[in-house]
Amino acid sequence: MGIDVVMMTVPLQEPTEERVLKWSFELAQSMSGTGFLWMDSEEKYGGQHRALDVVKLGDDREYMGSKPPPAYHGYSLGLTSPWDSVLEVSTMHRYYGPGYERGPWASIRACGDWLQHNVGPTFYGGDSGDSLGPWEREATVCQAHWLRHGHKPYRMPSVRYPDRFKLDCAFCKEPMAQNMWAGDLRGGMTCIGCGKYQETLDGGKTWGERES
Repeated sequence: MGIDVVMMTVPLQEPTEERVLKWSFELAQSMSGTGFLWMDSEEKYGGQHRALDVVKLGDDREYMGSKPPPAYHGYSLGLTSPWDSVLEVSTMHRYYGPGYERGPWASIRACGDWLQHNVGPTFYGGDSGDSLGPWEREATVCQAHWLRHGHKPYRMPSVRYPDRFKLDCAFCKEPMAQNMWAGDLRGGMTCIGCGKYQETLDGGKTWGERES
């Protein structure tokens, strides 16, 4: 299981149904093309999900068919709200932060900045912890880390699969990341730059495209 994004906003204005619909639409159109938001108009997963979901603080409702962990949905996140509720971003993407450089930080940053500017104080973290940090602080730390490291600490082969297959991307001229192996002879490598995939069936002596 991976760590997912948790992003919540305490709106400065009362989150009436009309306002939440408007905020959800404006956030969705601003983030269009990124694939960051998860929206469901057909109630496939326990109800409709817009870009922003209203979450009652202390609500013990089931989420996606199971009880959420204590850090979820305002349980013990240290959030307070004059409306007894907060707004949660509807997304299923991975968290990004120092030590877990996995999620799409550029999209996370855009979403957090939009909420902070247009709705109210925003808080960010992952679903494995018991608290969220203020957006200004978290954004500053994550932005500096992303500018320096990007996704390499999580995806580089030397970190994930040391001393196994090694291959440089013919296009980017950089080491590829191993993301598959089966025994001593079969392995797969992907360039974290251009996305090119190569596979070997003979222990790295020859490489080629995956056969269908």
